[in-house]
Amino acid sequence: MKAKSSFYVRVKLPAGTASETREVLSEIITRVASRFSFQGQEDWAVTLGAGEKVLGAEREFHDLTGKGTVTDELRVYFAKKADGAAFGKILTGAIEDLKVSAPRELGKKDWMKEWRKHYRTQVVKEGRAALAIVPAWKKAPLRPAAHVKIWPGQAFGTGTHATTRLCLRSYLREAPALPNKFNLLDFGAGTGVLALGAMALATAAGARVTALAVESDPEALAQAGKNARLNRRKLGLSRKLAKAKRYEFVFANVLAPVLLKFRAELFAALRPGGFLVLSGILASEAEKFSEEFAQDGLELLGIQVEGDWASLEWRRE
Repeated sequence: MKAKSSFYVRVKLPAGTASETREVLSEIITRVASRFSFQGQEDWAVTLGAGEKVLGAEREFHDLTGKGTVTDELRVYFAKKADGAAFGKILTGAIEDLKVSAPRELGKKDWMKEWRKHYRTQVVKEGRAALAIVPAWKKAPLRPAAHVKIWPGQAFGTGTHATTRLCLRSYLREAPALPNKFNLLDFGAGTGVLALGAMALATAAGARVTALAVESDPEALAQAGKNARLNRRKLGLSRKLAKAKRYEFVFANVLAPVLLKFRAELFAALRPGGFLVLSGILASEAEKFSEEFAQDGLELLGIQVEGDWASLEWRRE
């Protein structure tokens, strides 16, 4: 990729912002920035040393636990100066406690090369079962046998975020109970990592799965399609959830308000006996969320927690 000029804005958070709130803000900022010529987000201005910065949404590219000093500032990068200004106007209009600077020119940088430095192969395990999530430009490991390759692009889902791991672990737990031929839905698919990971695991187990990725962001949906082709998988792509289709397994890894908004639709999409895995929920709010999401005919199997995030696993009776 040819190096291009970049512009950045500084986003100042209220002093002492809680880590849970920062996680949510990071997701919101990424989604808003993705409407424009978004190039990357500097991870909460965490300083790792002279000249070394980690790029990307919170913990999406690199595990920063115990490293550096967290400050109250982050940077968001754009290819166009006007986009940085428009982003700042939208963000401060929606969240008045944030302060966003005017765009500043950074100079020419090959962002894809920078991002690649911080990606690594992730292995998700549950019992004896495991899945490797491999950056597209890296060689897949010999073990585990099941793996999925991912081009991250600007979409969410590289395998390093807790919500992605929680969802895949739920699939690994429940896969033995699924039929040899089943339908799977990935709602809010991002890169398609959940659907493609489940397909890789199903193939390794000798099962056949028909999967659909639903994603409202057209750029993210295109990225999921690119990843499907990379893995030579036939993955259905849609911006909307079809009402007539039913699934034995459903992933929904989006923010809690979106899950509640689509509560009825997600239930309707599930076959009797099917599994529904929800994530994107803060661990501190998981119990309250489960009460709000609960409905007749849906049994809560359990709540799993990793760090600040939780997943809820349900089964339709």
